[in-house]
Amino acid sequence: MSNNRGERVLLVCDEAYLMIDPQVPQSLAFLRNVEKRSRKYESALAIISHSVVDFLAPEIKMYGQALLDIPCYKILMGCDGKNLQETTDLYNLTDAEQELLESKRRGHALFLVGSKRLHVNFEIPAYKFAYMGKAGGR
Repeated sequence: MSNNRGERVLLVCDEAYLMIDPQVPQSLAFLRNVEKRSRKYESALAIISHSVVDFLAPEIKMYGQALLDIPCYKILMGCDGKNLQETTDLYNLTDAEQELLESKRRGHALFLVGSKRLHVNFEIPAYKFAYMGKAGGR
């Protein structure tokens, strides 16, 4: 990402929960630092995880919450239980926003852009599912 400041680069960290370990917080510290500096390098970081709860354990919260707070674009998809409660508390969700997430409808999400909040529906053509493999309950 820092090799050429003019080149736009996107670092994608899917299944981010694998990098969260209270005994070894260096990976979260690294991601937080990348996230803070990425705009200076014409780059971006995408963090994908199933649960905000993973980022909020007391031992790692100083890094994990920064990863949830700093981005100007956030896409929140279906959740429930403790994860929905933590997400609600973290982002001060309305009842309607909570219902959207709790419905867990495929392709529907709450898109946070700065202070704006939008209900979005991702319509993915069937042929593109072939690119995604067969894992994940499909």
